[in-house]
Amino acid sequence: MAIASGKPSQPRRSLLAALTGLVLAATVGGAWLLVASAGRRARAAEEILQEIRSRGLAKLMPEKPTIRWYLVHGDSGPVGWRAQATGRIDQASFVGVDMQVVAATSAVENWTLSADATQGEYLAVERIRGRMLSRTEIAMANGRVKVLQAFPREPPGVFHAASPAPPNYLPEGLHELVISQVSARGADAQFKLVFNERPNHFGYVDYGTLRFQALTGGAGRSVRVSGARGREKHASVYTVDSAGQIREVSMGTTRLTPANTQQVIRLFPEAADRLRSQLPDILRGAI
Repeated sequence: MAIASGKPSQPRRSLLAALTGLVLAATVGGAWLLVASAGRRARAAEEILQEIRSRGLAKLMPEKPTIRWYLVHGDSGPVGWRAQATGRIDQASFVGVDMQVVAATSAVENWTLSADATQGEYLAVERIRGRMLSRTEIAMANGRVKVLQAFPREPPGVFHAASPAPPNYLPEGLHELVISQVSARGADAQFKLVFNERPNHFGYVDYGTLRFQALTGGAGRSVRVSGARGREKHASVYTVDSAGQIREVSMGTTRLTPANTQQVIRLFPEAADRLRSQLPDILRGAI
């Protein structure tokens, strides 16, 4: 009587080899498809940036200083506010401020851009109960991005980094314009950018990715914006009307809805003064 050796027979070995080959091929094929899809999204982002730059911000930004107010809603109702102010220093330089206050936390972003959005500066400061959590400075010029970050928290740290700007690098200040373009095109585009909350180690810029994906067609189109840096992921959904204006932003259980100055001040009386204190002179008249 033959003793079972536990080794697969020749037909079984052939079958196992074939199955292993199929699994390997599927794995390689799946990885190739992921890379190819990411490549297509990156090229779509490059096309959108090229469109914005060829038209110029003078044609895309409001002619007069403008402030867009939003109420931030939680499960129990309004919990804070956000304001986005934009204006032009002249036909070649543009400026903006984005401020959000929710409970004891505040975040203020200031940016400037050239008319073709190839040069710019950015400063962001996040605080809780008046204590600074992070400070990020970004300078973009001559195809390079320089980043200076400070984190006073424990353990404190200051990080300097510089790297070439990827072709699909999204300059600060273009976020809403990109959402409008993605909505109008029904596009799926992937950009590179700097995430403020994560330090850039070793002197080079560790770019994160931000994907803008149009979800529905026609008026009321939704654009999903999802980001990833390392293992951290987050997503928001922007509802955009037929004119490309943002009507709502959903981030999990948090929603942002457009409001006017009076609606915001009625709930948060200090909002206008706090915003005014952060605005450059050219934008203060818009309040």
